[in-house]
Amino acid sequence: MEGLNAQMRAAPLHVFVEAMVFLVLCLVAIGSFGYAAWKWWDGVEASKLPVWRQVATMLAFLAVATQVSVLAAFWIWPQIGHDYVGFARWARWILPPFLVALPSAIAGKRAVRWLLLTASVVVFVICFFIVLSA
Repeated sequence: MEGLNAQMRAAPLHVFVEAMVFLVLCLVAIGSFGYAAWKWWDGVEASKLPVWRQVATMLAFLAVATQVSVLAAFWIWPQIGHDYVGFARWARWILPPFLVALPSAIAGKRAVRWLLLTASVVVFVICFFIVLSA
């Protein structure tokens, strides 16, 4: 534990701030996806939509879940998380689900629409910048 504290004290402040911004963005993306799923499965918004909107919203859920799983792989899978070039190759799989999630999420209504759009855009932006930095 003492070695970790020494490493944290040696890091410049901007590195710490960038890490906190990255962590907050990841938590916003995962949290908004989780809250959208909770609102959708609560059943209040799902029962009032026409069938085509329900199908489009479920397609948006699948696409955003794919995006979130790629971001979670960055955290969970050590081979990807420690190698930015490897993650850049992995993160290129974010674009197809993003292109599906964007119009599909717009078909939803109320909070689910905005929560899915927020999660999709934030995950796309995070992975886009990681791909650019690799």
